[in-house]
Parts: sequence; structure tokens; C-alpha cells
Amino acid sequence: MNREWLPELLSPAGDMDCLKAAVDAGCDAVYLGGSQFNARQGAGNFSAEEMEAAVRYCTLRGVKAYLTLNTLIKEREWEQLAAFVAEIAGMGFSGVILQDLGVAMYLRRHFPMLELHASTQMSVHDQAGVEFLNTQGFQRVVLAREMTLDEIRTLRAQTSTELEVFIHGALCYCYSGRCLMSSLIGGRSGNRGRCAQPCRLPYGYVDVQKNEIEEPAYRLNLKDMCSLDFVGDLVASGVHSLKIEGRLKSPAYVAGVTELYRRALDYCGEHHRSYVVTAGDRERLQQLYNRGGFSKGYYFGKEGMIDLENPKHSGLLVGTVAKVRGREGLCQIMPLRPLHPGDVIEIRTKKPPYPSYQLRPENVSEVGACCIPLKAGVEKDQQVFRLTDAQLLHALREKKTSRRLGVSMRAVLKKGIPMELTVTLRQLTITVWGAAPAKAEKQPITEDDVHRSLSKLGDTAFYLDGMSVEMDSDVFVPVAVLNQLRRDAVEKLESQLTARKTLSLEATVKPVAVRTSPEAHPPFLEIEFSRVEQFRAIPPECIPWIRRIFPRMERVMPEAAAEMLAWGQTNQVEICPVLPAVSQQRNRDAMRTLLRRWMDVCVQGYAVCHVGQVNLILDRNQPLHLNLGFGILNKEHACFWQRQGAVSFLLSPELNLRELRDLGRPEGASALVYGHIPIMVTEQCPGRDASGCRAETGAGTVSAYLKDRKGAQLPVERHCRFCYSTIYSSEPIWLGDKPEVLRHLPVDGLRMFFLEEAPEEVSRTLTAYAHALEGKAAHNGPSSYTRGHFFRGVE
Repeated sequence: MNREWLPELLSPAGDMDCLKAAVDAGCDAVYLGGSQFNARQGAGNFSAEEMEAAVRYCTLRGVKAYLTLNTLIKEREWEQLAAFVAEIAGMGFSGVILQDLGVAMYLRRHFPMLELHASTQMSVHDQAGVEFLNTQGFQRVVLAREMTLDEIRTLRAQTSTELEVFIHGALCYCYSGRCLMSSLIGGRSGNRGRCAQPCRLPYGYVDVQKNEIEEPAYRLNLKDMCSLDFVGDLVASGVHSLKIEGRLKSPAYVAGVTELYRRALDYCGEHHRSYVVTAGDRERLQQLYNRGGFSKGYYFGKEGMIDLENPKHSGLLVGTVAKVRGREGLCQIMPLRPLHPGDVIEIRTKKPPYPSYQLRPENVSEVGACCIPLKAGVEKDQQVFRLTDAQLLHALREKKTSRRLGVSMRAVLKKGIPMELTVTLRQLTITVWGAAPAKAEKQPITEDDVHRSLSKLGDTAFYLDGMSVEMDSDVFVPVAVLNQLRRDAVEKLESQLTARKTLSLEATVKPVAVRTSPEAHPPFLEIEFSRVEQFRAIPPECIPWIRRIFPRMERVMPEAAAEMLAWGQTNQVEICPVLPAVSQQRNRDAMRTLLRRWMDVCVQGYAVCHVGQVNLILDRNQPLHLNLGFGILNKEHACFWQRQGAVSFLLSPELNLRELRDLGRPEGASALVYGHIPIMVTEQCPGRDASGCRAETGAGTVSAYLKDRKGAQLPVERHCRFCYSTIYSSEPIWLGDKPEVLRHLPVDGLRMFFLEEAPEEVSRTLTAYAHALEGKAAHNGPSSYTRGHFFRGVE
């Protein structure tokens, strides 16, 4: 089948076995990570030698390979990064998937032959974000998983940039790249490939308005996504690549999922309509891995995506408990589907953890009944799920399709002329020569003999797809000579296909021309606030330390701008509103209306939260400030935004003191030194999941808390106008008692973020920080606080 007009099927490869499973199952491309700098450090991953072998394996079978270089890079890692990239740059990867814009600019400068793909961790969810990255050299953008199918169709019609979307596998509760929960709670950064998955833990729900507390449940636990039912719609949307998630999954999982999506895509290509999913298809996908069943992701909305009960593999319903024989200590199961030795089953008792068993031959009778040892909590009529299907896994492991490419051959055997063998693979043609055939003294060689010898391509990456032979009727060539001619041709063809690119660039790290600020003066304060009452609580004695005020657009009405502007002009303080953290295509009109109302009052700049908002400000000739959401950890990244015209940028809160000093005080850099850190920005709403949507009340306020296992309460802010939520750290960062730290932080600005603090608390906190900048230690901080990462950092 001609698949040229179909989107690419992109499969995960956590190790070489997974890669081969994906290729043999029919993928068009794989994505894999090296031993460092990739967002799945828990996967097997590939050494340099294994990566080269992997690319060669793929190339010889017509499959593309993409490298995931998608973590945020610390300044001290540049030498290591440069050496790593220099080692892989000539291997033949078809693209490099990136999150860090500093790394992207380094690659453009030193390794321009590498094609750049923007990772989903850049949270790109609008046309403006796609176009901005395209102007920066990205050929492809992996869209945020929160986009609907309608939005993707609209975006596809508006851009020529390649678009990639996810079609199957696990979903993060947070916009990728915007999650700091694992980082703040356990020091393991998801942006550095070490996420501890705190979203898969139980949380209680505290409704402030109703004064109600709901019991712990897996409120952040998204079901896995499955798109098999609407593959045809995704094909029709015009996207370039369909990605399966799963670099931490097994080869059997990769093979089974890839094979089904390959079948569905080929059906679309042949019949020009969606694949009809069978019950067997659904059962196979459920058996391989699911969390409480599947959802359709965000493609058609966001209902029914949470599984409150089980954050792990749910398996497939296979039976019920038929009888409990307490005296004998046995439990009899009546299967709805055949069970086999080696299967792992789980009984859903009244509460987890659920007991599980691996079936032995003596557990399964010939008629299909199953009898296993009894465990506590097991009762009659409870459901039984199979977590592992031993026969399915065996079949997937044993299935060998031997993915190969078809070649055509033309052989010329003439007396007195060197033998000639030409092999053609698509647009590539190679020719090899051998010794001139001699006149046959006895039995001449036949055309069938030539065909038989030259077609023996058994363990190579090729199969014969046509041969022509021109030969004299009375020539003789030994079979061994013909076999060698074939081997020479295959070797030359493989060399042409897998030739490493010769690089003339050196793997050196030259200092970037980042503008720095003098260190003679202490940094100034920047105040981000959520209510105008907090602004009015600024003590007069603190004003000399304040350079900028950042009112949050969604919660501070433009009507208050005149008051703030007059105050700012009197006190020489800039007023710079903060745009919403998310601005989906479907909310574009509301976003532009809100922005226009603020621009009518002539403020001194705007703070943006993602790349899609950058040109929205620059195109209006407004000063640009970067809020959280850009993950700036290194000089290269800071320099990039300086060149884009950013007046200020908030550095990642994952940097510790030493790592901040490594940056050398870039001009315009700020650090978050007070406030509850936004640890998740999500399209989901814990309030809606718990109690139904209440968009008509409390919009833009902290109306609830999530309560974790240790009793810590995480504030939940609902942004109902734009239909997303923010979850904050349970404790605010506090450094008001550390004047020796604050006065010498290597940044221009110290950002203080006020969420729901009362005016008197705002006044007290600002006074403490102003005193600290004067060299006086404060002791009237919050009763509970965190130092953030200033003294620990992240892995």
C-alpha cells in the first residue's frame, strides 16, 4: 500500500528490544533517548554504541529515528551536553526533540544539520506558539495534549509547520513542562526526566465555600488515552505524526499497540474511512495496559478522564469469585474468559491494596474453572481482573515479521566483460562489478542459477522485488563468485544508506554573549498580586525597593489600572499585567478582549506565561516580561530571550543558590523569593471532578484545597473564564529572615507572589523583605514555609 499521504506512526523505544518490536510491528518512526538529557531517565535508554546501532537498524528498514533531548539543562552541564551532541550528530537521526530553547539555539549554531522538533513539554497549544517556534528554526511542533480535535484542525489549516499529536498512552494531569509537583515535594524534577508521579497518589478535597471535606481519592489520576476509534478523524485533520506514549513500557506493549494502530491507519489509507474497532481490539489494548479503562483524551472535551480508584494497570475483567471455601483456605473463580498458567489476576476487594496471584498449572482446570489460595478480604461475587495475559505476551514476543525493504536487481554476465550487478532501492542505485565470466567448457550457468544465487537475501534488511538478467548463453561463473557479488552489493547498499555524516564543527562551548548586570547594588522587589486590596496594602517605606508591579489580569480588573498607574508614576514603579497561564484557541477572543481592555490604559509592559503569548505582546510594541512557564536554567536560554527583546524573565524555581551564581547575573533575570509556587497548571478541575462544575461562583479564587497523605493542603485556584486550574505548593517560599541571601542573589529582581494573603499579611511580608534588603533579619514570617530549592536544588 502507498502510505505516503498517511501521517507517520511514531512508536516509543525505551531500549533496543522495544525498538525492534516497534519496527517489526509496522511503525514509520521511533523516538528514543540516550543515557542522559532525556525526559525518561527511568527507561532502559541507549548508550552511544546502541544509538548508532539503533539508527542503523531503523534506516536499513526505512524507519526514521528521533532523539529525545528534552530535558532542561543546567549551566554546568554544557560541556557534557556539547560532547554528547557531537557524538550523536552524525549518526543519522531524523530529528531531535527539545524542551530547552537554549539547547535549540546551541544546536542551530553548532549543528545546523539537525532537524529540531519542539517537545510537548513546551506546552504549545495555539497558532501563535507554533509560528513563533517555526521562526526559531523548529520544523515540527509536538502539540500540547490538552488541545481538542477541532482546534488541531483549525491550527493545521493556519500553518505549514509539521504538527505531531499523541494518540495512545498515559496522560499527565498538568500541562507538560509546567509541572513542579514532583520537584517541590521530593526533589525529583519532571523537567529533568525524574518525575516521581505524585499525581498518582490519593488526595482529599476541602471545599472552602461549603466547608466540606471529601475522602481521599485518586483525583489527579488521568486514565490512559486511546484514539483507535477515531484514527480516521486524526488522519483527516492533516497532522504529520501520530505518537504512541510508552518509553517505560515493555516490548510486548510496544508491539501490540503499534500493530493495532498500524492496522487502523492502513485501513484508512485503503478504504478512506475510519477503522472499525472490534471487541478483540479493545480487549487487547485493555489487557496490555489501561487505568480504569480508556478516555479519548482531550480531543472531544475533558469529561470522564479521571479514575478515582486505581492509579495502576487495571487489566481486563475475566471473572468473578464463585465460591469461598474458608475451611480449606481456597477461593474458586468462575472465568468469563479463558485463564492460563502464567496469568496474573487481581481480585477487587472492598478496598486496596487488592490481592493478586500468578496462576500455576494446578490452579486451572481443564474445564476452565480456577481455584487459588484464599486471601483476606476476598468474598463471593467480587470481580476478578487479569493484569497479565501470559499467552498474549508470549505471542507478541514470538511474533517476527522481519521488516525488510524491497530491492530490484539487474545482472549482466557477458564473456570477457566484468560482471555487473545493479541494485535499486527507491531512488538509490548502486552497482558492483566482479570478474569477467569465462566461456563454459562443460555445463553453462543458467538464468535460474543466477537468480537463485543473487536472491538469497535471507538475514539482510532487504527482499528481492524483481530481477532482470542479461547474459550470454555459454558462460560459466562459480556459485561462490555470484554469492560474493551479491554480498558486495548488499554491503555497498547498506553503507550508502547508513553513512555517517562528516562533521567539520568542533564540540566546543563558546561563551554566549549574555548581557549581565553590575553586582554593586542589591536586587529590587517585583510584586505579583491577585487582588487590588493587596496592592493597596504596600507600606510606603517599602516603595523605594519596588521596581515593578505585576497585577494578574484574570483577577485584577482593568478598572483598577488608573489607580495603579497614578501610584506607579508617582513612585517610579512600572505596572505590568500578567496574562493567563493558558490561552487555548477556543478562548482566544476572551483573551484578546481582556488584553485590549488593559492596553487601553497604557501600562508599561506585559508578563507572558508561554511562547504563544510572546508575539502577542511584541507585535503591539509593548515591553515583554516572562513569567513562570519558560524553564530558564542556563545562560544560553537567558541570552535567547534577551535577543527576543525581553525586558525581564523569571528564572526557574528549580535552581539552587550555586546554580543561580553559575548564570553570572543576566540582565533582566528575576528569582521567585516569596509565595506559593504554582506546581501544576491543568485543564482539569479538581472541584468539578469532586462536586460538579461550579463555574458560576468563585471564579478566579482559591475556593478549595487538595489534602495529601501527610495532611498538607495544596491551594486550588479555578480560572473559570478560561476553564483551567492552578494547584499551588502547600507552603510559601520564605527568605525574609535571610538578608545575607537576598542581598547577594545574582539577579536583578526578587519576585514576591501573593495569592490569597490578607492585606495585613501582605504589608507584614513586604516590610520583612524590605528590611532584609537593608541588612536586617526578620522574624515575623509565616508559621509554615519552605525554602524552595535555594538550598537543595533538584536532580
